[in-house]
Amino acid sequence: MDRARLARLRASATEALGDSEKGSRWLRRPNRTLGGKTPLETARTEAGLRLVEEALGRVMYGSPV
Repeated sequence: MDRARLARLRASATEALGDSEKGSRWLRRPNRTLGGKTPLETARTEAGLRLVEEALGRVMYGSPV
């Protein structure tokens, strides 16, 4: 994953979770909505990145993740 994509993803996770450490932790933990993969694994492709962004949107707006 390129540095720019990773930086955007970290910024989005920090914004969604309200804290950079929580955001970093979320990116590294397996996520059931992503088929048990971590968001960082999933975001390696464009399609996967969209899935991670959708998951972050659910976090931001109170839907279960």
